[in-house]
Amino acid sequence: MFQVLAVFIFGCKWLELQHHLFVFVSTDINCAPFLNSENKEMNHYFPIKHPYWQLYMSLLAVDSLDRSDAKQLLRRLAAEVDFSPVDRLYLEMQMCSPWFIPTKCHYLFFERMREKYCYSVMHPDTIDLLKQLSPIVELGAGNGYNAWLLAQAGVDVVALEAYPPHEGKNWFFGTNIFGLPKKNFISWTDVIKGTSIDLLQYPRHNLFISWPPLNEMAFDALRFYRGNIVILIANRANCGSPRFYRKLEKDWHLVYAKETGGWSGFQNERLEIYCRDKHLFLSERANKFELINP
Repeated sequence: MFQVLAVFIFGCKWLELQHHLFVFVSTDINCAPFLNSENKEMNHYFPIKHPYWQLYMSLLAVDSLDRSDAKQLLRRLAAEVDFSPVDRLYLEMQMCSPWFIPTKCHYLFFERMREKYCYSVMHPDTIDLLKQLSPIVELGAGNGYNAWLLAQAGVDVVALEAYPPHEGKNWFFGTNIFGLPKKNFISWTDVIKGTSIDLLQYPRHNLFISWPPLNEMAFDALRFYRGNIVILIANRANCGSPRFYRKLEKDWHLVYAKETGGWSGFQNERLEIYCRDKHLFLSERANKFELINP
């Protein structure tokens, strides 16, 4: 047992040293513009910073590489995502297996990237769509990454979070190597402390909820929200409560739905848009969406 523990500690230290010595040669992934898929033929670029999307697309590219190149790229991505020594050791152990398949690493990267950025890797087309729904108030904004993206795209957005990460009480974003909240975490944008009841202050904003927790937060949001449009990005299998979805189906009209394709290997994420007053929605925005049962 002592020998196994010693090897494990030595491996962690070796990977930590490797991380400091490793030179990551690439373009600045945080500043590279990404392609708007709707305008490929025009070579039109959507000029905002979106490091999560860039890293995610690089991770998908691993599947098309040979074994050696795939391992090299995975090591580079692990460094970019700030894998801990333990994470890097686990990745190396996976890559040493003769049955190694790159896609098997995706969940490990999801766990680290969702904390650094957010759960949903927002597609450029989704950002284009949400631009048309400004102003937006996001409830459960976490570290503010989604709000940061939307603000760059010109959206008037307010980010509300019950436990802003900088307070040191958020167990989902800004945690230390032991998974405990750490203080003085810097969010991607200004995140205002607020819960569902604070939505009463934003009756003219459209409500955006991304990956709501399994508790009643999203259900309470529908109780207090006075606006006309709800934007939901979620995997229903592990987001929101049954009462939340029952209330959506009972009191709201689904006008738009689409699978996002994000982390499709193990998630079934959808973008859905609901309205309270369908006639008002149709009069204002019907020509901008491929509506469901208009």
